[in-house]
Amino acid sequence: MFLQLECLNCIGCFKHTQTLGKAMASDLAPNRKSHVLGNINSFGSIGFILGPMIGSHIVSMYDNGFQKVCTLVAASFFLNIGIFSTN
Repeated sequence: MFLQLECLNCIGCFKHTQTLGKAMASDLAPNRKSHVLGNINSFGSIGFILGPMIGSHIVSMYDNGFQKVCTLVAASFFLNIGIFSTN
């Protein structure tokens, strides 16, 4: 139960970066705001489709695949923090 609450806490802490990214992208391209937001939403949808397929492939490929997937996701979160904290 504690682990589940911690996972939800981490997701809640990093979810705002999508909103930040959309705001920054629309500020950088004010004349093409609908095009930019459409691209962001379409890539987000593709991520929801491809993410589980890639994750399950990595889990089944290695002996400790679940640990590799968790490490990869954590690294992407920290990369995301680094990208948005510099702007």
